[in-house]
Order: sequence, then C-alpha cells, then structure tokens
Amino acid sequence: MLDVIIVTPSHQYPLGGSLPLPRRRELIAWASRTGVVVVEDDFDSELRYTGSPLPTLAALDDPMNGVVVLLGTFSRTIAPDYPPDIYSRPPG
Repeated sequence: MLDVIIVTPSHQYPLGGSLPLPRRRELIAWASRTGVVVVEDDFDSELRYTGSPLPTLAALDDPMNGVVVLLGTFSRTIAPDYPPDIYSRPPG
C-alpha cells in the first residue's frame, strides 16, 4: 500500500516541464480518495520562463482536511550555502 508520494510539480527534472492545473487537481483528488499523503517539493515554482507561476498543490488542497505537505527552499536561488527551508502542512 502506498502511503506517501513525493512530487515536484513545478519543475520536472531533466526537461523542466510543469504539471498542468487540471492534473494537479486530479492528483489531489486521487490522494484524498486513497489516503495517500502528497509531499510537494516546491523549490523553484516562482522561476518560470513563460507565463505566471501555477498554484502549489498545497494552495489547491482542502485547508482543514488536506493531504499535501509543502516543502520549499530558497537555497538554490538566494544562498546555496545556507538552506533556509520552508515546511507547511495542513492543520490538525
């Protein structure tokens, strides 16, 4: 049984593609139905060559009964030697 998945929806390595908004919603719906926790590694969602940034999975998730844990860091763009990490999870 799958308990946790780790995704980088804003920047897939090595080609750099982003998970489209409808697929982000499908992923959250699937995780909610199956009870899987989604760990979103959002390390560079603001850095885009075209268009505006897409919302994080955490922003699309239910704030009270959510399934997404958001991880992020500024270290790759601001200070590679000092990793000021960000961690956000649904309340409760």
